[in-house]
Amino acid sequence: PIGFTYATANCTQTIYHGISVDNCCTSTLLPSFVGTSTSNAGFAGPLRLLNSFTITSGTAFFNGEFMLAPNVSITVEQGAQMNVIGAHFYACTDMWNGIVVNSGGKVLMQQYNGVDNLIEDAITAVAIHSYTNSTVPVLDVSNTIFNKNYIDVDIKNYTQTTADPFRFASTIFSCRNY
Repeated sequence: PIGFTYATANCTQTIYHGISVDNCCTSTLLPSFVGTSTSNAGFAGPLRLLNSFTITSGTAFFNGEFMLAPNVSITVEQGAQMNVIGAHFYACTDMWNGIVVNSGGKVLMQQYNGVDNLIEDAITAVAIHSYTNSTVPVLDVSNTIFNKNYIDVDIKNYTQTTADPFRFASTIFSCRNY
């Protein structure tokens, strides 16, 4: 319990009250997105992401606070782009899977109005596997903190067809409590 003490003229009173913390993924107080695909969309948090979904085309913008259910992944398809601007992604309880960038997809992470990105609690925060497209940049990250992820950025079997496919500036990789 938490105690609140207040005083008036000649009287001091303390009131004790218990506080329970709900699992954010089961909360009915926060809005949620439960779609399976999207294109040319804007997401403004706070928002619960309860199931995996795919950005199929165009650009999807993410700004604000995003709570992800266990094992949720966001997939960026060929020709699609995910813009993370001033966002905080974290797990409700168990780790979420992360962002999967398929060949031809792009991810941009940058600050917005002075607010940096914070990407936390992912099994693999950003996965880029078997990428053969010449899209540049594939991953452009600035003013972003990757924190408490099992793997922050995983690039495998990348066929380099252009210079500078991956850019990192003012980025922190850490494992700490904020």
